[in-house]
Order: sequence, then structure tokens, then C-alpha cells
Amino acid sequence: MKQRLIESVRRVKRLRHRLGLFGRPHAVALMYHRIATPSADPWDLSVSPQHFAEHLSVLRDWAACRSFGDLVAALDAPNRPHRLAAVTFDDGYRDNLESALPLLGAHDVPATVFVVSGVIGAPREFWWDALTRVFLATPELPETLELATPAGPRIWRLGAAARCAPAQMRALARARFPFDAGIHPRMQVLAQVREALVEASKAEAEALADAVLDWAGLARSGAHGDQSMTETELCALAASGLVEIGAHTVTHRALDQLSRPDALDELCGSRDALREVVGREIKSFSYPYGRFGPDTPGLVAEAGFSAACTIIEGVAVGAIDPYRFPRIFVRNWDGDAFARVIRDFAGP
Repeated sequence: MKQRLIESVRRVKRLRHRLGLFGRPHAVALMYHRIATPSADPWDLSVSPQHFAEHLSVLRDWAACRSFGDLVAALDAPNRPHRLAAVTFDDGYRDNLESALPLLGAHDVPATVFVVSGVIGAPREFWWDALTRVFLATPELPETLELATPAGPRIWRLGAAARCAPAQMRALARARFPFDAGIHPRMQVLAQVREALVEASKAEAEALADAVLDWAGLARSGAHGDQSMTETELCALAASGLVEIGAHTVTHRALDQLSRPDALDELCGSRDALREVVGREIKSFSYPYGRFGPDTPGLVAEAGFSAACTIIEGVAVGAIDPYRFPRIFVRNWDGDAFARVIRDFAGP
């Protein structure tokens, strides 16, 4: 019921966007994270290679495809295409190079990858993937989890949910937030632990993730594909001629919870580190978790970025604030479903 209600609200929002176009030129930015098929994906971060190829075929027929930076620059061009589209990726997963780039090349579609500079080459998975592995892919866990979070000590008691039969593990592997948040106690604990880590500093979040993995008896490295790119891999991606490298802060902190100096450190630090690695200016930015305060876009401009992506769903029409650019969150839809979403937002 809740999932149907959320989807109904989304359809209404898409219709409103579409009715506001009336044949006017418009631009769509698409938000991806991974091109992969992980065993569990509660946050809907992954699109399979097959479906991604189908998405690219739809985009090539529907719009003129640009990198995000080029798309924003083209908005004011006198003879701009009627429809523009940009493929964007957040975080900087290794599969952006290994799985996404060959498909982008095969379809001649450019893209922008927003990279968390502080985890380049880290021999470990992102902490949210570590939590997913613990709670949704580990059949047996201790019954009680105790963590010293930044907000104070927390205790979670899993009880019977500490041990899951194969059928339960299969159901957990299919679960998605927020639709399935209540289907199993493990999903609820996962959501609450994630919330605590989102509010923590990078050092605190990493320490808490390590504590959860130690509690579960698991190593932190994770699978090869779950890790971020190395400097060499990032340079290969940038040298492809198809991919713009953008910034996604140093530590993936939510900028709206930081002081002005700390937010600028995250912005300028990521800009400078990425410029050093790829040897070119970094002009595009994406807000971690999509979060920003009233003053954050001004800080992004002050840091020298030309535009910034949000996670506000929508289509860019006419004059638009380049530091509050909307995006469409792409899920693991097949090509037909992807085409329907695009049509719902922006017309046939």
C-alpha cells in the first residue's frame, strides 16, 4: 500500500512537470551510482549492465546527450537542442570504469562521474555497502548490537532476527527502502544505523562501520566491485574522452550540517585533489545525500564550481539556478520502464 501511494505521488509530480513544458526546450539529468548486480541493494543504487545499455539506447533516440557541465553550458546557447540529457554517477565506484564506460562508448553517450576524493584507492567498500553486507547478506549475527554513536550510546536487540533462514535472506536481498522498511527487524536496524552514520564525521562513520563489521565477524575490504576507483583507474576514466570528472566532497559529509569553514574545506579539498589526479579543472559538483542548506549553493559557487546537482526530481526548463539542478533518480528499470519515466517527466 505504501509503495503504491509513493508511486502515485511520483506520477502526479511527473505529470505536473510535463504539463509545465508545453513544447519548451528542456534538459534532464539522470542520477546513477553503480552499474552492477549486487546481492542486496536496499538503497536502489545499482542498475544492471543490460538495463543500462537499454537506457542508453532510449536516451540516444530521445535527446542530445551531454556531460553535465556541457549540458548546463548549453542551456543558454542560442541554437541549443530542444532536448538535452546528461548521465551522471555519484560516488566513484570502480564499476563506473569497468562496466559503465564500455557501454557509454558503445552508444557514444558522454557522462559525468562525481567522485568522493577522500576514498580514491581505499582498500575497503563504502560504509553503506558494509552495512548492507552485514544486515542483508549475513545469515547469523549476534543478538545485541551496541554502538557509541555521536548522539550517544545506542543498543539494538535483534532477537530471533539474528538468525535468518535462506528464504528470509532471499526476501531481505530483494528489499528496498523506504517501501520495505517494515518487512523485517533487520531492515529497521539497518535504517537506524545508517541514519546514525550519515550524521557522523568521516572518521566516526568509518569507526562505527568497522565496529559493526567486527560485531558481525566480517572483514572490511568487501568485494572488488564495491570499492572506489584508484587514481590510475580514475585517470583512465577521465582520459576516455567521454567522461567529465566532478566533485562529491572529500568525505561524503552532508554539507548542511557543517560550519561554513568545514563545508568550504570539503568543497575546495575535493576540487583540488581531483584536479591533481586527473590534470584538469573540476567545475561540476553533486551534493552528498542531496542535502544542502540555504547558504550551501553560494559556497559551491565560491569554491569555483559552475553548477551543482541535487536529488530534487524534475526537469530543467527555461532559466534555472545552476546550483540547484534537478535530477531523476534512475532505478533498475528495463528499457521500456525507463522510457515511460522519461516520457512521464518530459513528454514523448
